[in-house]
Parts: sequence; C-alpha cells; structure tokens
Amino acid sequence: MRRYNVPRITFINKMDRMGANPFKPIDQINHKLKLAAAAMQVPIGTEDTFHGVVDLVTMKAMYAEGDRGEIIVTKDEIPDDVKELARERRAKLIETVADVDEEMANLFLDEQEPTIEQLKAANPNKILHDLGGMRKKLKIEEKMPLLDDVKAWIA
Repeated sequence: MRRYNVPRITFINKMDRMGANPFKPIDQINHKLKLAAAAMQVPIGTEDTFHGVVDLVTMKAMYAEGDRGEIIVTKDEIPDDVKELARERRAKLIETVADVDEEMANLFLDEQEPTIEQLKAANPNKILHDLGGMRKKLKIEEKMPLLDDVKAWIA
C-alpha cells in the first residue's frame, strides 16, 4: 500500500465495551506499522459512560440521540473532563498533518492555529491514513458525521 500511496483510514469501534482504549490502536499503528497516525475524534466517556465524541477538526462535541442513535446533536460546548485531552489530541493531529502538508507545516512552525477550512484542505492523499474515528457498536447513523468528514477530505 505504501508503494502505491493508497490512503488508509481506521475506524475504532466498540468504544462502549469493557477495557476500551481508543488510543492503543493509534499507538500501535504509529509504532508497529511505522505509519503516522492521529485521532480525528476523542471519546466523551469510555465503556458504560461512552456517549459521544469531540470532533478535533471543528472542536465540537457530537452526541448520538434517539432510539437507534439516528439523531446527531452537535454542541459547541466540550465537556470539562475531556477538554484538555481534546486540546492535546488536536495539537497532535495538526502536527501529524504538518508533517505531510507544506501549508500546514508553515502554520505549525509559525505557531499559528489553522482554521477548519485549512485542516480540511490539506492534501487528502497524504493524510487520510492519519485519521481514526471512534464509535460504539455498529450503528451506521452514528458514523455519518465521520463519513461526512471523510467525504469532505476526498472530494
């Protein structure tokens, strides 16, 4: 896949299960596969308390509501217990994208915060493999915001 520059994306599923650790697979991708990987989302809660994600591109909290999780509610307010983790992981995402995109590298070196549009406009063929999304079980409705992000990156 490296030879042909095939973009890769990782979905981290079953975040509501006991022992769920979303960052372990990302670390394994970085160390064992020697690929640059960074999360695009941070979970709000784990195991029994998992109830949403923070989108690191927009820095907004997303919750799936309704019987089947078909209603996606986006809120500007990030819960206090994940605010610091979201900031750290967003910085890591920006650093990872800066490694493969010249415009992002210039912003990173100038210590400027990129806009949402700049993050989404970074070269998708080089950075799609850096993305990881976190969800619980297999409810397609809850995956739609992440799939919308992927669509925006490759369109």
